Amino acid sequence: MLAVPLTTEELLAFGQHLAAVNGEIGDQEAEFAAVKTEWKEKLDGLEKERGRVASIIRSRAEHRFVKCEEVAHFSENVVRIIRLDTGEVVRERNMEANERQGVLRLTKAEKAEA
Repeated sequence: MLAVPLTTEELLAFGQHLAAVNGEIGDQEAEFAAVKTEWKEKLDGLEKERGRVASIIRSRAEHRFVKCEEVAHFSENVVRIIRLDTGEVVRERNMEANERQGVLRLTKAEKAEA
């Protein structure tokens, strides 16, 4: 093969072809960036989930909503919050003044007198 000088039309055609190729490269780079962002978001989500699960495994416990019940102990003047699944005392606090007030149960006769 030997070098052949290009005509003006050929130079123009190659210039247009180069512009088209540059445009396609730009389109592909933009598509690649969008796909890369999408995959990075997916990967970030998976890595976050991996960290959450690893933390659960390390601590050998998971925080969950557990049904509890407040039980008043008037003799000790405290209220205990007790887990219903295990019976464990989760917290204990002093009774508020309004909680120390007992409820009077009146008989029918006493109600009639009142």
